[in-house]
Amino acid sequence: ARWRCGSPGSMIGSFALAILFFSSSARDARAQESESEGESKGSDILEVMAWCKDVSDALDWGQVLRLAKVECRYDAEDDESLRIRCSPQGLAAALDGARLVLELSAERTFACANGVVFLLSVALAYGRDTLSAGEASRAQVLLWQALQENFMLDASVWPVKTFDVLNLFDKSLATLRFPAVEVEDLISSVTLLVPRCPAELAAAILDRFPGLRVIAGVENEVPDAGASWSYFDDAWERPTGAVLNRMLEGVETPFVLVVMGAALPQGMKDLERLVGVLQSRRVMIAAGPVVSEAKGYMDFC
Repeated sequence: ARWRCGSPGSMIGSFALAILFFSSSARDARAQESESEGESKGSDILEVMAWCKDVSDALDWGQVLRLAKVECRYDAEDDESLRIRCSPQGLAAALDGARLVLELSAERTFACANGVVFLLSVALAYGRDTLSAGEASRAQVLLWQALQENFMLDASVWPVKTFDVLNLFDKSLATLRFPAVEVEDLISSVTLLVPRCPAELAAAILDRFPGLRVIAGVENEVPDAGASWSYFDDAWERPTGAVLNRMLEGVETPFVLVVMGAALPQGMKDLERLVGVLQSRRVMIAAGPVVSEAKGYMDFC
């Protein structure tokens, strides 16, 4: 009697349970498959973004990563900037890669920020004496930029981590070291660069900054300007950046005020304030806009 088939009702119930079980099993299988696929996609993203696997760039980042894992896996001394050290062959290869980054960075950016962090930090920590002062400064700037753009650097297989880079910066000299600038008077310390200077702007400059050195792109010479003005008569037909580069070649003063458009500081007092900013702070460019004491709007560089 125990082995007898149940009634039709009980069979329907068993069948429904079987369907429910099958549906549940199929759903679990699909979920596991989806989860597995998600893990695979996640792994792919991690490998591409963090490990730079198959990233098309000027450098073979796969080779750089192998270099990092094989040749730069030795523990560093406690007083060194990074916690890893490279073999002599590894250091030589890392320096070659860092120099390539420095060379190519003038014309392009790199898709593998983590790899740039590794190469430049190793170069600055263990090969700074092989770099010129300009290369070392440029490497520090690029390293800081790459650190901001890193992708999961601390969770990746790259041996250099954020802690190491910050420690390296703490032990390094400032990227840009400015000598002290003594200003006897503004007239001999500042040059105005005006790539495109119409007559109305020239008149305003003469009125507000009498005697100041000016290099201007003009169509005609400015009456009553005197010997302190130099002219570029072809500036209107050339790109502004190219004109500024040529104008800068004629600058002999420690400070330059670049005038774009028609906005000017109100006078010598505002110019003196800008010079004070550049003298007292570690900035390379003071840029506007600001509102002067006379409530005048200024947009300056």
